[in-house]
Amino acid sequence: MTTRTSGPPAEETPTARLRTAVEPHTPELELEWDALAARIDAPPFLRPGYVRVRNAAFDERAGFQVVTVRRGGALHGALPVTDGPHGFGPPSNYETPIEGIVADDPMAMSEVARALMEMRVPRVAFTYLIAGGPSLAVIEAACSCTGRRSYARTTIRVPVVDTTGTWDAYWATRSRNLRHNVERCWRRAAETGALSFDVHDTFEDGSLDALLDEGFAVEASGWKGEEGTAILADPRTREYYSGLAAWAAKEGWLRLSFIRLDGTAIAFCFGIEAFGVHYALKVGYEDRMKKLSPGMLLMRGLIHRSFATGLRCFDFAGHEAAWKTAWATRIDEYQGVLAFAPTAAGRAAHARYRARRWLADGPLRPALQRLRDPAGGGARREAPPATSPSPSAPAPAVAATGLDAEAPTTQVESSG
Repeated sequence: MTTRTSGPPAEETPTARLRTAVEPHTPELELEWDALAARIDAPPFLRPGYVRVRNAAFDERAGFQVVTVRRGGALHGALPVTDGPHGFGPPSNYETPIEGIVADDPMAMSEVARALMEMRVPRVAFTYLIAGGPSLAVIEAACSCTGRRSYARTTIRVPVVDTTGTWDAYWATRSRNLRHNVERCWRRAAETGALSFDVHDTFEDGSLDALLDEGFAVEASGWKGEEGTAILADPRTREYYSGLAAWAAKEGWLRLSFIRLDGTAIAFCFGIEAFGVHYALKVGYEDRMKKLSPGMLLMRGLIHRSFATGLRCFDFAGHEAAWKTAWATRIDEYQGVLAFAPTAAGRAAHARYRARRWLADGPLRPALQRLRDPAGGGARREAPPATSPSPSAPAPAVAATGLDAEAPTTQVESSG
């Protein structure tokens, strides 16, 4: 464990001495971290239970540490870290919705970021920080203070529906084409059989597994199954979503939503709902029913419910696409940050990064794109492309968008 202190010694008060450390992940620390997250209503994906579920599925042999800040022995800031494919930083991959520092005051958050940047690692990497959020701000400030050369880029743009108003006011702002299509599809489906929209938020013994089996089968029946991007296509992804469901159900956050026709599921959404936000992590439809646009009917039901139950917003939790932006009222951007240490190892890592950027942006780019492995690190969830009119339209997966991908980067700090 490494430690660093700042401020005058004192008892547990806002002015007490802060102690930073890099601690091993233990059950005791997890209890403290979870209590800290609960005090500030941190999103589910920043909590230790989520990190443990993700690691069990994708990095089962790799543990993680936690950068901590304590005052008077009490935990006030935490960030899980591990040595990942892009550098040292939060354990995450293409299924991770968000990254960030959990802290209950700005000073503690800044100390976590500074402690991370002072670690003797050549390259620190974040992938999914909310643009304009407090975590991104303190991380960029810490890069400057510690002499790290940092680069930022937009890694994903996520459509979101603000649901703080009324459904009628929102629906009136949607395009005439969308409103007409939804009404026409609902009428056509209802004429075919008994149509229902069901949201499961409590689970009796044994019911969760049965609902997951039903939903995963629907999600795999369309283009995702054909392209190998469905939950069932990879045992690790199946383990991840099953583990996430079990954990979220215990917390009261799991929402499994279905459109059913004559009792048979034809569309499915795996959602997490907490602190006024519904995150639609996985959406799929029954391929044989695509003429009825069951995905569009599912979106109508979910967003209408978000208004009716008083949620703050409905988050599509995936890449921007035309069928999503037709529903959205705003687009949230997420930033990735690479920070290189002012050391020999850091300068070497920076030189390699610059070389890759030069190759990616130069005349060899078309050839490199053809050779790229689309399953490479950093691709955050698949989604229909922008030309798809609805979630019921088949489409290939979106290409990888990792920190080292070909999209332009912005140098946000340049020190050393």
